[in-house]
Amino acid sequence: MDSLTHILTGAAAGQIFSGKDDRFKPLIWGAIAGNIPDLDVVFQPFISPESSMLFHRGFSHSLLLWALCSPLLALLINKIYKGGRHDYFKWLAISVTAWFSHLFLDIFNTYGTGLFEPFSHARISYDAVNVYDLIYLIPVLTASIFFAFIVKKYRTKTVIALLTLTYSLCYISFSVMIKLTVETAAKIQLVRQNIYPARMISSPLPLSNLAWKIVAESDEGYYTGTYYGFWKDRLDVDYLPKDKHLDKDLEKYDNFRQLKRFTKNWYILDRTDGNILMYDLRFTSLKEDENALSFPLYIKENSLETGRTYLNRHISLKNLKEHCRRLTEH
Repeated sequence: MDSLTHILTGAAAGQIFSGKDDRFKPLIWGAIAGNIPDLDVVFQPFISPESSMLFHRGFSHSLLLWALCSPLLALLINKIYKGGRHDYFKWLAISVTAWFSHLFLDIFNTYGTGLFEPFSHARISYDAVNVYDLIYLIPVLTASIFFAFIVKKYRTKTVIALLTLTYSLCYISFSVMIKLTVETAAKIQLVRQNIYPARMISSPLPLSNLAWKIVAESDEGYYTGTYYGFWKDRLDVDYLPKDKHLDKDLEKYDNFRQLKRFTKNWYILDRTDGNILMYDLRFTSLKEDENALSFPLYIKENSLETGRTYLNRHISLKNLKEHCRRLTEH
């Protein structure tokens, strides 16, 4: 999820386990603990582009690091405020809960989370909630403002914080249900078009869980389409052929194999005027005909260089208007 969502969720955990006289300290430390795993981005610019993609949300997002370091964080906070044993357990509850909330939320995004590092390099991702989801963020932000700054009574503040985390859990659960509904409908639509994919993925477009991208793989290529309104029984697909010859040529390079692992083999290669772009098909964009993530590849003598890349969701007023039009059209 985005940093603001992690901050707000961590602050809610801080409020729940705070005491009547704690004021803002538990909220601040909850927000900090809720964002600690993403500190790995500080090191990304110093790592090769392909390695940095796997480094982010790698060991920093593992259950092992959480189990080892969240108690140490609580100990550090307790030392700072010179608290006793009772205070330590309060800070422990805040650190453990806020830090874990980060790991939990991230597994429902597309990027992939190294939850079981270093014992397994599997990237856990359920693709049910977009990193930028306003239907999710706005209620959480509103509730956070209330329990942090407006409401004065401790009990009421705590109830609002509990409702904030409950809403978060319910929204994720609802998004999972939508995902299952969309994939079932997509399979029916594909069969009607005589398409029988070997595997298929779905992921929500930015800003909500109302529109979903579908990618279905065949032996020779991919069928991609978007459900604008998961309640609609309509899916138009485009076909993207695989470049198997180029794929075979690049397979000998280790950095290319790293990128393949990051994309979970959901990619296509495009060679134009000697330049090669590797598109990760899993990530969604607000603009239907634009990919959100691509890797520029350069073959130089006997090596392959990877250009540094960043996610571009193409969130703009123009694209938002077109997105809303597609959602509301019959």
